Amino acid sequence: MTTGPTTTIPNRRPRAAILLEVLLALSLAFTAGAVILGSLSSAVGALRRVRLEAQGADLAVTLFSEIQMGLVSVEDASTQPFEDEALADWTWQVVVTPFTTADEAIELSRVEVVVRHGPSGFVYRVAQLFDQSAASPTELARRTAAPAGGGP
Repeated sequence: MTTGPTTTIPNRRPRAAILLEVLLALSLAFTAGAVILGSLSSAVGALRRVRLEAQGADLAVTLFSEIQMGLVSVEDASTQPFEDEALADWTWQVVVTPFTTADEAIELSRVEVVVRHGPSGFVYRVAQLFDQSAASPTELARRTAAPAGGGP
């Protein structure tokens, strides 16, 4: 007895498994890339914030030094730009508030320096107490330069 031609059905399971493995590997690679890019973006943002904070703190300390040297007056001032062209995006402001103490002979003022970076909206504030009853820095320098006990 003779039988007709037989047809065999090709086994497609190995090809489907390989395709599935390739798709899973690609999705894992894209996910890992997205996580790495997200981490880099967050690191760059943190670096920018740290740089702004360091520069704001440096500018505020510089302003306090200028106030102590008498180069900047200790009075309320509107927002002022920095004179240096490299600091064109930065502004500063001095806010003076009276500070009461139990001893009325001491006149303290709370002096706050506010430094702002315009494009980013970053604001750095620092405050210090100043003795307003003391003489001006130039007067104090003149007094300390004079002999204390008189001459011979």
